Amino acid sequence: MMRLFGRDVTANVVAALVLTGLDYCNAVLAGLSYSTIAPLQRVINAATRLVYGLRPRDHVTDATIELHWLPIRARIHFKLCLLVHRALNGQSPNYVSADNNALVL
Repeated sequence: MMRLFGRDVTANVVAALVLTGLDYCNAVLAGLSYSTIAPLQRVINAATRLVYGLRPRDHVTDATIELHWLPIRARIHFKLCLLVHRALNGQSPNYVSADNNALVL
């Protein structure tokens, strides 16, 4: 795919199709062991290999950093922090806001 569109377009397509699927409701994964969420990290690694055209045994850490993609555990923590920040500042949907007692701190 990278050869057809180039690295930037491929990265945007992968981010739109794959990473958004990983981020959807991933806050419920908080606190799980790494062995439970490791398959999700492997998806991020495979997406990085696709964008950069790396072989299966190549390391992906530097490429993932260059793409500004967080590891799965950091993505989960970021999502939780963002939800709490928005809830505390009145920028969250009604079902998350403290006014409805849905969020107990």
